[in-house]
Amino acid sequence: MSITPELLDALLSPQADQRRAAEAHLQQMSDRCPALMQALGSVTQPHHQKLLCVLLRRDILRLTDLNALQSLVDPLLQAFQALTHCRTAVGDCLAEVCAVASFLDLGQGKMITQQILQVIGPAVSIFRFICSLRESRA
Repeated sequence: MSITPELLDALLSPQADQRRAAEAHLQQMSDRCPALMQALGSVTQPHHQKLLCVLLRRDILRLTDLNALQSLVDPLLQAFQALTHCRTAVGDCLAEVCAVASFLDLGQGKMITQQILQVIGPAVSIFRFICSLRESRA
């Protein structure tokens, strides 16, 4: 089973029966995180990418395997750098990975957090600088 743009459209449908069927299809997938990551790299519509991030965050919170969490870090970092229009949503997924990893094993969580900050740190620093400029002009 794969995650298609049609499935994502059904999840966003105003018709409850389409949403329920799509959600049931999604729940039947045994290993959703890799499928969600694969779809995140292949869909082109920003609203689909943001929905995938929401679904991924939901599944990250359920993970109890540190190796599974670690396997998400590099693809999420690549998505963070490539998908500038949904960078915040991808960053939220990275934050969930840090939180869950730290809850499961503080030492491993710290290592994962440091790995993530090495990549996203410059983007976050630039964002903080831009925000401070805006605030000083206000």
